[in-house]
Amino acid sequence: MKLGILTIFTLAILTVTLNTYAQVVSKNRFFTGNEDKAWRFGIGAEVGIPLGTDINNYSSSALAGSARLQYDFKGALALMLTSGYTHFFAKSYSLGNVAISPKDYGMMPVKVGAKYFVSKQFYLSGEVGPGFETSGMFKSTKFIFSPGIGIVVSKTNIDVGLRYENYSGGKSDNFGLVSLRVAYGFKL
Repeated sequence: MKLGILTIFTLAILTVTLNTYAQVVSKNRFFTGNEDKAWRFGIGAEVGIPLGTDINNYSSSALAGSARLQYDFKGALALMLTSGYTHFFAKSYSLGNVAISPKDYGMMPVKVGAKYFVSKQFYLSGEVGPGFETSGMFKSTKFIFSPGIGIVVSKTNIDVGLRYENYSGGKSDNFGLVSLRVAYGFKL
């Protein structure tokens, strides 16, 4: 239910924004608004919903903060280095007649990736890298694979992205996270 509402809300925002700019024609269709400065830095806040049978026993929501360094090439491609902290809020559950109250869980991702602008504001992205568990029982390292979509509102420097993160490996269970990121970026 939560995932459906989040998806519908995000698609509605993307549709309205893309339709608003549909009549704008540029000589360089892939102009990202950053031609004069190649480096950008962004700070973002994120809200997420954990996915997976095991993680859903422990957590139903996540909040995160992230910082991203981005290098914009002329044209449609940008490279990214992203890190931050994701906090998974624990929830109590029962196993038979036993009530279990797990502790909150933390993850510190360090990802590299790329953005490809398919229009002036709309992009596709992909990132990979390690995720370091900072709390929880096992405190191991997971591999993160993260495809996403997003939109950059160039006049406000706001970047809104929706992505799926897959966490695999390490000593704990594999799981996923659907996350909505809203960030403010500026030129360096």
